[in-house]
Amino acid sequence: MKCLKKILPVLVAVALAIPFVPAQAETLLAFPNVSLVKGSGSAVYYVGNNERFVFPNDKVYFSFYEDFSNVTQITDEELASIPIGGNITYRPGSQLIKLQTDPKVYAVGINQTLRWVTSEQIAKELYGTDWATRVHDVPDAFFVDYEIGNPILSSLDYNPNWSIYQNADLWGMTHDNPDAASDPS
Repeated sequence: MKCLKKILPVLVAVALAIPFVPAQAETLLAFPNVSLVKGSGSAVYYVGNNERFVFPNDKVYFSFYEDFSNVTQITDEELASIPIGGNITYRPGSQLIKLQTDPKVYAVGINQTLRWVTSEQIAKELYGTDWATRVHDVPDAFFVDYEIGNPILSSLDYNPNWSIYQNADLWGMTHDNPDAASDPS
């Protein structure tokens, strides 16, 4: 009888949890090859590793994609069944960013790493004379999505040509320069 008293609460908890598991699993299985989804609202999410990731704004979205042609609309119920995994950060090499409250300009490296571009000359060498047009302000609230890496002291310290596989893991990487074996973030 004592054993039954100990097991009964566990069995009840499992029985109550079972109805919630299939809905999420069915939603994730229903869209196995879909990486971009939206519900009835305008927000677009990347789905990977059984989670949905938020694009904080359209600038971050467009650092990866040219348009919305690959976005699949799902029901709000299906969207709600996919847990949020975090925020998407800018595509490495695509933009320069800065905090709204700090004048330092950063290059985005792999693994959500920010590399301080220590001079205007280095910015010009890496991104061209119009480098300032590529600087996007990031609200302080989203700065925590990045890690601070090594500063860029020379244009040899960083390769902005790193790119992201768009049809695989969003943060997977490839590079255009075979001599640039790694990003020393």
